[in-house]
Amino acid sequence: MYKTKRVCLRRSRVVFVLITLSYFLVIAKLFVVQVLQNKYWLTLARAQHFGLQVIPAERGQIYSSDNLLLVGNTYYYTVFADPKRAPENYQEFLLKIKDILEENTEDEKINIEDWLKGLSNKDSQYFILQKNISLDKKNKIQELGLNWIGFTPELKRAYSNNEIYS
Repeated sequence: MYKTKRVCLRRSRVVFVLITLSYFLVIAKLFVVQVLQNKYWLTLARAQHFGLQVIPAERGQIYSSDNLLLVGNTYYYTVFADPKRAPENYQEFLLKIKDILEENTEDEKINIEDWLKGLSNKDSQYFILQKNISLDKKNKIQELGLNWIGFTPELKRAYSNNEIYS
């Protein structure tokens, strides 16, 4: 009986030592991860959390029975300005942009006073200059190299035969 009690006590001590050792190993691993490798895990978490995944969803093109394109997709762009990043002499650049936007168009003339009023608000970071501009005009404006001018693409339906199918 004394022998079984001793064996039982020895087994209890071995189990206690193993549990205590496991506890200290877990604590040591937590210390390594949370304190020593802190920056690594933070950057990994931020990369996963703030990642951007674009899901392209374009509408399809429609063809007639004789394989003529009836309806397709066309990109138009919204040109906008960031008043906070605009330089002091932004008026001369606005005149160049106005000339580009008004060329080859019969739309109403652009009122530059509205642009000047919108860009004078330095609390704003987004002021729309013009909507629905073509790719050619967008490229011409981009050639000016203005970092305070941006573009937002918009997909629009393009109907052949002057929109008779819409």
